[in-house]
Amino acid sequence: MREKGIERDQAMDSVRVQRLIKVCDTKENTVLYLLEEWNYEPQVYRFIKLLRDGGVDLATLRDFVHNTALHLAAKNNYVALAEFLVTSYPGMLLATNCQGELPVETAIAHGQDDVGAFLIRRMDHRRAARLFKANQQRKAAISLMRITEKFTLQKTILAVLDCLISPRWPHPPCLPSDSVPCLSWQSFQDTPTHFYVTYDILESDVNGRCPDHPQYEFTPKSCYYNLAKHCQQTLNKDILNHPVIQMLTSRKWEKYALFWFRVRTLNYIIFLSVFSSSMILAVQLSDPLDYKALKGRSVLDTWCIVMTLEPHEYMLDIFNYLDLSGYSLILATFILRYFKEDLQWIFGSLAILVNFIGIFKYSIGLRETGLYIKCLATVIYKDIPRFLIVFSLLRNDINCTTDIACVMVAGVMTWLEGSAVVSNVKSVGMLGAFLIIIFMMAVSIILLNILIAQLSLTYEMVQEESLLCFTARRMQANCRKKYFIPGELKTKEEVEDLMHIFKEKSDTKQFFSDKVKQIQQRFPTTMKVNINKLNDLPK
Repeated sequence: MREKGIERDQAMDSVRVQRLIKVCDTKENTVLYLLEEWNYEPQVYRFIKLLRDGGVDLATLRDFVHNTALHLAAKNNYVALAEFLVTSYPGMLLATNCQGELPVETAIAHGQDDVGAFLIRRMDHRRAARLFKANQQRKAAISLMRITEKFTLQKTILAVLDCLISPRWPHPPCLPSDSVPCLSWQSFQDTPTHFYVTYDILESDVNGRCPDHPQYEFTPKSCYYNLAKHCQQTLNKDILNHPVIQMLTSRKWEKYALFWFRVRTLNYIIFLSVFSSSMILAVQLSDPLDYKALKGRSVLDTWCIVMTLEPHEYMLDIFNYLDLSGYSLILATFILRYFKEDLQWIFGSLAILVNFIGIFKYSIGLRETGLYIKCLATVIYKDIPRFLIVFSLLRNDINCTTDIACVMVAGVMTWLEGSAVVSNVKSVGMLGAFLIIIFMMAVSIILLNILIAQLSLTYEMVQEESLLCFTARRMQANCRKKYFIPGELKTKEEVEDLMHIFKEKSDTKQFFSDKVKQIQQRFPTTMKVNINKLNDLPK
């Protein structure tokens, strides 16, 4: 084995392959057996590579339903083997079985996210996009609507978004250099001058028909809607920061949502003004039910009651509980006023407080204000309750004069309550007063630094999360097919800026090739270590 230059792991693999060939009769049957029955990818990859080197033509290999080796690898989510097959036999990407399925369709049908995303990225970006679009003769081969509804193939969704960015060079698009795998243009020396960003797939129906298609089936929930709904819950960084999502959200926001958002904000401000005026006028009267004393009060109260009936259509939305509680308090105020109960003033005060807090939900209209309010709300929600718990524990009366722990706790209470540690400074002397001052300074500095450090850490943690949540909320405000366009042309600078931000904030730090190399090198590395140990033994 050493004389022939064959490593031990390769020799062991060769012996195993020979035994498998004897069991399966032929090398071709051995390959099919490995792909269908063997469930350990590192060995499958090495064994098939040895069989290929031994003369097996993987390009013509088929099973009984005409599945290629790439179909079977996609079915089992073998990423390393899929890359090996695509690199060695590029034609396998477009090979179909007896059902007319491509390997990428097989991967998505079996829910294999890694291989599905890999195959989409290795296909031509236009051909990959056509898989999710219907034509005049048939519906789409793959329904992006169903994929986004389940939201289990998140890497595949991200790969589809990559396919929606098409490079544009100054030469005619029919040249061969224009047919490239998605995003591979980033490594070209002759970079594109413009990019065409496609939006129509994100607005398609369950059959892949776009809104401008004559047979389009209207549905209030498009693929873009499903992405907005799931990203609001998961805050998927890769999808929310993707240039296609950012550009489509920005376009919808500017064309449609911003105007109506301002109308809603103005309407809410008018509502707060009307309700506040109604409560102020009611306080000035001895009998709040006397509507004859001040003309117009009945109009204000009726207006308030009518506006509280608005949210009945979205009562199941958890994010509207603040609105529902505010409107419920308003209704309770007028009901208690009718029965002449004094609790109406307490409920009215709470209604004013809750509804004025509700104005912050319109903060997404301004980017800076929305992010700041989101961060502030998270800090208040997470950190302030902790300090309130400590404060409530230290609010109890402590009577001690000898125990050093009690004295220190008394100092903390003094800092919280603002009272003196001792009532008579003369009884402790100048040295005691000086020590008390030093102790209080230390307590103040330590507590303030802890507070600042904790709030700073919380702010750093929630800043990026707030930005993602801000984008997701804008997406939800834009879930509408109005002002539909198939796509638009963007300059090189616009796309490159968004791509740079996307790469910086993406969770995916390694590409598929890096993961494949790790799988390939996992066991050979271990074998090399063992071989080195054997060589070090005395002969």
